[in-house]
Amino acid sequence: MTLRDLAGAAGLSESYFVRAFKRSFGVTPYHYVLCERVALAQSLIRSGGASLSEVARRSGFPDARRMGRTFRQLVGHSPTRMKREG
Repeated sequence: MTLRDLAGAAGLSESYFVRAFKRSFGVTPYHYVLCERVALAQSLIRSGGASLSEVARRSGFPDARRMGRTFRQLVGHSPTRMKREG
């Protein structure tokens, strides 16, 4: 879903939707989605069995490299480290 789709569903302009969302949730819709993707990736890593490429794909990232970069920014360490440490 795009920002335009979300704003349209709420009957708001994109810019107003972003401001209202941030006022309600404390983060922009984009940041919220990134946090949810990383949370899903963490859950998939903890459950084991999937490669980091598969975790990235299932979490909505274009590739493992992009997931790793975002994961490090939000969590403070790499998904590889999390997988290694269990």
